[in-house]
Amino acid sequence: MNEDTCPFCSVSAERKFYEGHLVLGLWDGFPVSPGHALLIPRRHVASIFECTPEERAELIEAVVITREKILEQYRPDGFNVGINAGEAAGQTVFHVHVHVIPRYHGDVPEPRGGVRHVIPCKANYHSDVKPIADPTAGAPHPGALISGLEDPLLPHLVHHLCTAREVDAAVAFVLSSGLDRLEDHFRDLLGRGGRLRIVTGDYLDVTEPDALRRLMDLEGNIDVRFFRTSMVDRGSFHPKAWIIRGGGTAGIALVGSSNITGAALSGGVEWNYRVISARDAMGFGDVAREFERLLSHPAACILTHDLIDSYEKTRCVRTPMVFPVEIAP
Repeated sequence: MNEDTCPFCSVSAERKFYEGHLVLGLWDGFPVSPGHALLIPRRHVASIFECTPEERAELIEAVVITREKILEQYRPDGFNVGINAGEAAGQTVFHVHVHVIPRYHGDVPEPRGGVRHVIPCKANYHSDVKPIADPTAGAPHPGALISGLEDPLLPHLVHHLCTAREVDAAVAFVLSSGLDRLEDHFRDLLGRGGRLRIVTGDYLDVTEPDALRRLMDLEGNIDVRFFRTSMVDRGSFHPKAWIIRGGGTAGIALVGSSNITGAALSGGVEWNYRVISARDAMGFGDVAREFERLLSHPAACILTHDLIDSYEKTRCVRTPMVFPVEIAP
């Protein structure tokens, strides 16, 4: 491979986030996780071992700069930094490049071993690692689909919350009727030193200001964001998803139709699909990454009392949404 055929010797400007004296920083064209970046020498050189001392020094310094650039846009839980040197090591583009890969809790079932996963059977050298327990053990049922009515979401959600260390929720609507059922469990999580992050919003003015104030009153490691639909095209915000992790990296995601409302949690026809990271690492990782993107979206504003007051003043008060369900005997 020469300079004429090398993809790194002619890179479009929009991919560049850093231009140093000897080194460039690029967003990876085929990222393995959100924020995946590459560092390359300006000079066409095949291997890190053929770089000059000055090039190697600037590559290392650029790793630190790259981490800061990634943190400006994403919220990773860790990083892998690596170089493929030689065809046997997986190098396919023979212009040296350093990978800086953000990592997120749950993106793989067992991350222990890190870069040792280049040879999978050698990755985890801890003989005392136990298999990940079934997170549905003790739940109302272990099935993937939670269908509402006689199978409401709330008992499943409470089961997972009881052993949670980190809970993320993206829900369009939060009502006091829903918090009545979940607030004690949120307090328990936070009291155990757990983390709670919630993104809700002003879509259709359904979310109740008093419910937002109740969230503000919770003490501990809590981060609540309020999505302002006026800040995005078409003005819609309608997700319903939970991401719940225990003491390790394993976790579950619940994606479906239930907001934090009494009817959605306890009685209505609400379908929610359970994704278990140990069984579907890719699916769980997709949900987890999208939550991180949503949390960092410019329209997802940090919830404050002033923001709640402003929302309350402009909110169009609506007739409460009640969906009675009658079951024939």
